[in-house]
Amino acid sequence: MSNEENFAEQLLDVLVYAPIGLLLEAKDLIPRLADRGRGQVALVQVANRIAGGRRSDASTPLFHRVIDAAGVALGGLSTPDHESADEPDDHASPGEDDVSLPIEDYDSYSAAQLPAKLETLTRTQLDEILSHEQTHRNRRTVTNRIQQLGSLEESPPST
Repeated sequence: MSNEENFAEQLLDVLVYAPIGLLLEAKDLIPRLADRGRGQVALVQVANRIAGGRRSDASTPLFHRVIDAAGVALGGLSTPDHESADEPDDHASPGEDDVSLPIEDYDSYSAAQLPAKLETLTRTQLDEILSHEQTHRNRRTVTNRIQQLGSLEESPPST
């Protein structure tokens, strides 16, 4: 068999026979794939609870929690701006003002924008922000970063 014939056979496999086989097997294959996907999501939820040491926040979609956790794990890289200032703050009290916080207009920042601003704050200021964050939007990217910065400040300098 020449290279051209071999290539033609491979092309037929990919473009004709494989799609036909997929269509014939779809009724059995799709439920198995969906079950496997559900298992993976359950595994991520368990890992999230173990890693976070707290219960899962049902008000935050799983996808966003996973993305936020990945952003923190990768050193505060930008995460999707799903928590932008345009979205309503479900946790805030009406008319509440964040003037007393160490970061001006704190609630207008997304979770991706805050880690860099947090690095310049003292432990007391971090505690203020953490308290505010936990009682309002409770974004894991922000709370995890504050806790990381707080533990860095508390650890003794290495000699």
